[in-house]
Amino acid sequence: QTCLNKKISNSQFPKLTDITWGGTHKTNRLDRIGQGLPLEVLVNLINALDIHPWMVIPHNADDDYIIALARALDRVSPHLTTYVEYSNETWNGTYLAHHYLKLKTDNSDKYGLAKAYVRETTRVHNLWRKTANKPFKRVISGYQGDPSLSKVLLENGVFDVLAIGGYYYGCFKVNNVCKEQDLLTNETTVENIVRRLRDVNNPYGVPALYALWDKHNKIAKANNTILAIYEGGPHLTINWSSDKVKDLHQLDLYRQTINSPYMYKLSTEVMNHWYSHYNGPFLFFTGPEGEHKYWVGT
Repeated sequence: QTCLNKKISNSQFPKLTDITWGGTHKTNRLDRIGQGLPLEVLVNLINALDIHPWMVIPHNADDDYIIALARALDRVSPHLTTYVEYSNETWNGTYLAHHYLKLKTDNSDKYGLAKAYVRETTRVHNLWRKTANKPFKRVISGYQGDPSLSKVLLENGVFDVLAIGGYYYGCFKVNNVCKEQDLLTNETTVENIVRRLRDVNNPYGVPALYALWDKHNKIAKANNTILAIYEGGPHLTINWSSDKVKDLHQLDLYRQTINSPYMYKLSTEVMNHWYSHYNGPFLFFTGPEGEHKYWVGT
């Protein structure tokens, strides 16, 4: 609990003298504090690239941290829209923010953690609004596989953007919807892996993803909110076993697939579908530092 509740302040923003690109999934979570771009570099980069900034506020940021960030983002070009999100994937039990919010949760309520997330998000948005001179978008994030969570979030707060995931993948382990014959590891060619991602019978494939997006979008529209993708793209998962030779071969095949023209074509179709059906931005996930331990991204 000491670790979860330890506040980070604006004094811990990186300075020009100790600039790094920032922490990644390969950096210890506590070591990421104080890493990254100094605020003045971050703002200059946003303006130079002419892109809308999406700011994720750490779960344990104190008021001074939020105020300093809001004031810095006022220097972003007027035509660019700032998106403000509190933490990342608070539903995800592998992240510290999930456990931080559990300390503030009514455990008798099935959606107690979601409501605690709404309260903390609203607090951050209210402080940002009092500080910033520039308009911004209030973001709340759900889980792509659970439209009912989106409904709870939007019925308990007022937001501009409902953000969910946009990943497409295949069965990587046997469960209640995936049988042994459904596993993506059965495929031995790039073409067949991409074909499986297009399969209407794949519970995690592109057609199933489109159906989920429609459900979330219906909920968003009912609450005067636009739907957005906070991260998405292909998500090919390695279910590591005792057979490391086989797993490494599968990893190599996934790398080939991710970088293939077949995947480029599919991903382009997914993006085109998104922008022809929905109003919000799609943040396409990339992993320039290499694949995660459990999955291969773009």
